[in-house]
Amino acid sequence: MVYGAGKESASLAVDPRQVLRILKSESGHNTIFDLALDSDRVKAMIVDWQFEPIKGTLLHVDLKRIAMDKKLTVTVPVVLKRGHRHQDRGRHSRAVAARDRD
Repeated sequence: MVYGAGKESASLAVDPRQVLRILKSESGHNTIFDLALDSDRVKAMIVDWQFEPIKGTLLHVDLKRIAMDKKLTVTVPVVLKRGHRHQDRGRHSRAVAARDRD
């Protein structure tokens, strides 16, 4: 399923190997990638996914179209690692970043 950017939602089939490659990448589900929809190419990112609990195969993925000319606000967790002198005893901090949004 793909939705967002002020356009109609659409069902589509994707290659699960490509989805897994994105999910396992350094930027993970926050990766913005090109998605071919009929004759259209849009920017998209993975917002939700579901695995089959026994076999572990990908069952479903939700994709969001990204309008690169609109503001998008996201929450990014920041995990402090041990060894830094300003560490706050292993607690997690949160930062908010702005990006284009639909």
